Amino acid sequence: MSKTKSNQITKKLFNLLIIGFLFVGIFINFSSIVLAANSVFCADGKCGLGVGIQETKKNLAGSGISTEDSAIKLIAGWTNFLLPFAGVLAILSIIVGGFMYITAFGNEEQTGKAKKIIMWSAFGLILIFSAYAIVNTLIKVGG
Repeated sequence: MSKTKSNQITKKLFNLLIIGFLFVGIFINFSSIVLAANSVFCADGKCGLGVGIQETKKNLAGSGISTEDSAIKLIAGWTNFLLPFAGVLAILSIIVGGFMYITAFGNEEQTGKAKKIIMWSAFGLILIFSAYAIVNTLIKVGG
């Protein structure tokens, strides 16, 4: 198999993996919302928006979706929810870059691409850890 064909297969597998993670994340996220929406407007014979909001908060309580009223806590909840996915993608990118580097067999162009992937993935991991530290510091400071 030629090196360009191997590169195309690697890119397609990597793209498929990213799309798969996105779909799984979206499915998990929206399935909780849909299940919680069953009793949005009526509960215990009482109907109205206030009842729906309280019922939705009760239904979302164990789903991992934030029910916070504070914007800071809501943003922090979403950030803490998304950062592990970004970390997994960064680590997978490092693995793909390492695989490309190993299979380059002295091809300078392929080796350069692999080094760039590893470098930017490592930079992404540093950014992810920094974002986690900043968000959690703001949560503790902001209340």
